[in-house]
This record gives sequence, C-alpha cells and structure tokens, in this order.
Amino acid sequence: MQDDGMIYKLASEQPAEKIAELQDLINGKLDGNKASASINVVYANYNLQPLNIIIAYAVALVAIFVYMLIMNKLASAVAVVCSSILAVLMAIALVALTRIPAAPYVQFMPILAGILSAVLSVITVGGYKEQLKGAEKYSVKDIAEKVAVADKKKYVFALIITLVSAVAVAAFMTPYMLILGGQIAIVGLVAVAVAYYFTPLLWTAIKKSK
Repeated sequence: MQDDGMIYKLASEQPAEKIAELQDLINGKLDGNKASASINVVYANYNLQPLNIIIAYAVALVAIFVYMLIMNKLASAVAVVCSSILAVLMAIALVALTRIPAAPYVQFMPILAGILSAVLSVITVGGYKEQLKGAEKYSVKDIAEKVAVADKKKYVFALIITLVSAVAVAAFMTPYMLILGGQIAIVGLVAVAVAYYFTPLLWTAIKKSK
C-alpha cells in the first residue's frame, strides 16, 4: 500500500478478497480528502532458498576435495576444504561485526568468499607439489614460506581486483549497491587472508604430523 510516497508491507500473503476489502476501507477513510492510495500485490521469489545454496556449496567442496586428493595429496585436500569453510564463517562474522546489512545477498556472499578462498588455496598448494619434488633440500615449513613469497603478487592482485570492484559498485550510491560493494570488499579481504595465511599453516601442520 502506498500513500504519499510511503510503502507499507503486509506481514503475510493475503487472499484477493482481503486485498479488495482493504482497498475499499482505505478509499472510505480517504473519501473527501485530497489524498489517494492504491494497493499493489508483489510476490517474493523463493526459488533460491539458502538450503539449496548450502547444498550446492557442499557438492562443490566434495568435488574440490576429490580433485585435490587425486592431483595432490590428503594434506592439500584437507587444507583447501578447511580454508574454504573458514572463509565462509569469517565472512559471516565480519558482516556481523561491521554491521553491513546482510540482505539481499546474504545467501551468496559467504559462499563466494569460500569459493574464492578455495580457488586461491588450490593455486597455493599446487606450488607445494612442485616444491616437494626437491623436498630433500627444504623442510615443509621452508616450502610453505617459499611458495607464499612466490604467490604474494597473485594475492595482492586478487585483493586489488575485488576492492576496485567493490568501490565501482558502491559508486552508484544506491542502498543496494552500497551494501553489495561492502560485501564484495569483505569477500575479497576474507578469501585472500584465509588462503594466504591459514592454508599454509594448516598444510604445514598436517605434513609435520605424519
């Protein structure tokens, strides 16, 4: 219902008869006044439920785990999957701490952080595989540190791209664009931080425990 630029939303979907009664009631109340009101019915689209997105993310994690298990080893597979899950949790926590509105992209933003973290982690552990071929000269910790130095430019580039994208989106200065820009920035910061710092730590700990 809209009155002088104000919009009111009913708490639940109403039958057509109730909508007609409400319209008649409003028109009766406004009879003789210069104001006018109209009711427009809008139906929400719930095709993408959070559960569906979580299931899709879980399937993606299983696929990534199997791929890394085949192409690398168990340590790399576990490190990538755990880093992705941590990125999802950190993204949710950071949204809560910064008070950036979660809606309307709350279903997608944490998952995007997890996927981006997984992609960056896959690139990183791929470097471990190459370094392990000459493992006689390097310890596990040295390999992780060497790859981290070599991949630093890639991580900086990924962070710059996401932050520039966030600023470009927020520059539209509409409420949704400002929210989306803030969430893109969180996605980039979390994914890069987790993949760059946590993945090497976890991979090193697993390799040392063997």
